[in-house]
Amino acid sequence: MLARAGTRGAKAPAAAAREAAEQIVSVTLVQPLLMRLRESNMAAPPLAPSRGERQFQSLMDAHVAQEVVKAANFPLVDELARRLLRDATPAAAPAQEAAA
Repeated sequence: MLARAGTRGAKAPAAAAREAAEQIVSVTLVQPLLMRLRESNMAAPPLAPSRGERQFQSLMDAHVAQEVVKAANFPLVDELARRLLRDATPAAAPAQEAAA
């Protein structure tokens, strides 16, 4: 994920690692939690989700999960970004030496 993020533009490696870490935490931690909360909704028929709401719930969960992770400043995101940078740095050095 980090290697792909580096090819998109002139993002700093730290910013790319942070973005990748946010996406990982969003998809693997927050989004499933939101999905479980929605599935446990026992609202009565007038207040229950409509067919359209049920159809687009996963899109809404994905968007809300991304926004929560960006706004919450999770320590898990910081640690994951550090590890992504640490793991990506040694792999980048041999590739640069081979190109020279």
